[in-house]
Amino acid sequence: YVFVFRGVPLIVQLMMAYYFLPFVGINVSPIVASALAISLCEGAYLGEILRGGFLGIPRGQLEATQLLCFSRFDTLVRIEIPQALKLTMPSLINEMIMLVKASSLISIVGVAEITRTAQNIAASTFLPLETYVAAGCVYMVINGALSLAGHAAERVGESAGDREDQNHLEEIRERGRVLERMRAVGVEKAAAVGAEHLDDFLGRDGTDCDGLLRDSLRRGFA
Repeated sequence: YVFVFRGVPLIVQLMMAYYFLPFVGINVSPIVASALAISLCEGAYLGEILRGGFLGIPRGQLEATQLLCFSRFDTLVRIEIPQALKLTMPSLINEMIMLVKASSLISIVGVAEITRTAQNIAASTFLPLETYVAAGCVYMVINGALSLAGHAAERVGESAGDREDQNHLEEIRERGRVLERMRAVGVEKAAAVGAEHLDDFLGRDGTDCDGLLRDSLRRGFA
């Protein structure tokens, strides 16, 4: 799905949707065919953007949620999705702006959007320069509003949120860093010796990080 819709130009997808659906007996209006083609195309791009956001979450944080006895649903809703959205917000805003500009292509199947309307006005008034400049200004206003709304959403996302969830997230991040440190030095093998031997394995005079690690592993064994 991603390979096909990212590899085929959007204008070709629009033409295929416009002509293919009636060919198989599905009669839809040009606006429906255009919306379907654009939705499938943008879904492929947005899917890859969000996939990169989820892959950007450190593996240690996901292991830490298991130590804290988070369910898979809680981990997804409270840990993974908020961080993935935060990591990908600039790319998502940019993709929304690109979507608005790409919508000008649907005029090729007869949909009277901004570009097609500008063409009709230019043909009837013989003022192409003024008409297309006005159309460009409309696109700039729409995209500027999207950009401002996206930046506002970023600021709200950074400042808002339930305090308890923020505390959980900070604790998970800290434990995630501990688990990443464990993996780097091979200490994940500590689980094999059992919870009763953690003090001897890690050293009684360990650092605070080791103390947090000790506590995290005990929670996991409990």
